[in-house]
Amino acid sequence: VGVDFGIYYLLLMLEIPTTYSKGLSYIGGIAISYILNQVFVFKYRGPDLRLYRFLALASANMVINIMVNRSSLAIFGDDCINTSFILATGITVVCSFCGLKLWVFRNEEST
Repeated sequence: VGVDFGIYYLLLMLEIPTTYSKGLSYIGGIAISYILNQVFVFKYRGPDLRLYRFLALASANMVINIMVNRSSLAIFGDDCINTSFILATGITVVCSFCGLKLWVFRNEEST
């Protein structure tokens, strides 16, 4: 979330349009998320095939994140950038955790 937030605000300060800023910032966070989730959260040391699942989940979550952020800005106005960011991030954090736990890093031996 911190990487996403930092890149998002940097791109907004550079006057990159909101939708592009949100998409690029989300992509920046994906790389960090994969490493941290694989190594520290789920302690998975298996084959790299998980990367494909992770990228599919991250792509779906990016679309959700951008849509929620954009919709929230349309509803609340451009002055509510923080509110829109938090709402979009909160929704995708829940979606992401569920997808990571149940699909990407699931324990194959118990299925």
